[in-house]
Amino acid sequence: MNSFINDIFEKLAQEASRLARYNKKPTITSREIQTAVRLVLPGELAKHAVSEGTKAGTAEIVFSRLGDAVVAVKKYNNVQLDGKPMKIEIVGVNIATPTAANGTVGNLNGIPRGYARSNK
Repeated sequence: MNSFINDIFEKLAQEASRLARYNKKPTITSREIQTAVRLVLPGELAKHAVSEGTKAGTAEIVFSRLGDAVVAVKKYNNVQLDGKPMKIEIVGVNIATPTAANGTVGNLNGIPRGYARSNK
């Protein structure tokens, strides 16, 4: 089964690449992929694959500040896009510790997290 999926993927990639070259495009876009699906897969299967592929539209957006992510959720969640409500959610919080120019890990001043400065 795995080799079957790999073979289909390879055929779709080759056809999409041929279409991009034929149309003198430097990259493969969703249009080439959809056309490749219609050319490689038979009838109803191609129609179903294109339909399912175009309705799945997802994106991942990474915010550097949690507050900005919260504002985006409040502003865009359930807003109509192409006749369907967008579903926006905060999936995780990954606050990276800044790295100083010398490679040490700490806050913006290069002080390690959890390190308390003393005024001695």
